[in-house]
Amino acid sequence: MKFLVFDTETPNCRNDRISQIGLCVVENGRAGEPESYLVDPECDFDAFNVMLTGITPEMCAQEPC
Repeated sequence: MKFLVFDTETPNCRNDRISQIGLCVVENGRAGEPESYLVDPECDFDAFNVMLTGITPEMCAQEPC
């Protein structure tokens, strides 16, 4: 069996944008190499989300939307 696991991080409490996506392929019960990509959410970051995730607006500023 092969499947994809993914997770997202959000920049604020509205949760309508993402600032990071992570993914990992699991095949025959073994996890492959995880990958992570920052995304420019084009919105404000809440201080709580920055503290929780460690992802800042500056880190995402030059990333794809």
